[in-house]
Amino acid sequence: MTLPMVLLTATVTPNAPSLSGTLSDAGERLHQYRRSVRRWADAARLYGFNLAVVETSGSSEPELFRDVAKRDRSAIQFVPYSPLPGLVARGKGAAELGAVQDALRRLEGLTDVSTVYKVTGRLVLENCNILDSLSHNGLRVRMTLDRSFADTRVLGASCTVWRDLLQDSDEVMNDENGVFLEHFIAGRASYGAAVGQISLSRFPRRPILTGQSGATGIRYSAAKGRMRATALTWAEGKLAALAALKQS
Repeated sequence: MTLPMVLLTATVTPNAPSLSGTLSDAGERLHQYRRSVRRWADAARLYGFNLAVVETSGSSEPELFRDVAKRDRSAIQFVPYSPLPGLVARGKGAAELGAVQDALRRLEGLTDVSTVYKVTGRLVLENCNILDSLSHNGLRVRMTLDRSFADTRVLGASCTVWRDLLQDSDEVMNDENGVFLEHFIAGRASYGAAVGQISLSRFPRRPILTGQSGATGIRYSAAKGRMRATALTWAEGKLAALAALKQS
């Protein structure tokens, strides 16, 4: 089984109306992306996964990789992507998913069964050992218990699932209509699992993310993340077991 790929999504200069939120300064965003890419490069070397960055606003590879150790730069793939105006008009979720789909077609070394984890590029995952390879029809994502909302900061799927299930070919996502990427992924995941198209799984442990949200300005810290993970893991496990019991 091939090593999983982590694909960081980056937009240094906001190009969608819904991206002009709390963190809209391009200079600060670039600084955060540089720091994140450097830390992901360190993690990729330590844990042995592949790493790529897709950028949607015209920033270059040298700009984003400036702080990465020279020994690691050649191992990171870079994909520039220019979303069409119609995609940008539908909001950041549509543009981000479009960037992911374009990158999957252009990245080297991927096959139908390769696992790709999409991660919001300014954020760093502190427990990267949860990023293991998935089955040929695998999808791994955290969702609310009613499966109406997915955590899209980090989610993984095989290339087949990304292509066949997680492509917005019907142009469903539209920020102005309140249909965000989180709703789209949750809906497709629920459908795919219900009809047996995918093998849906949760992360073995709660992802612990650090960094800052561009939309809300919220800062995620490792210490708070670990505390929250400890407090919620037991409750989530019991609720998931109860849900499974009701369906049996």
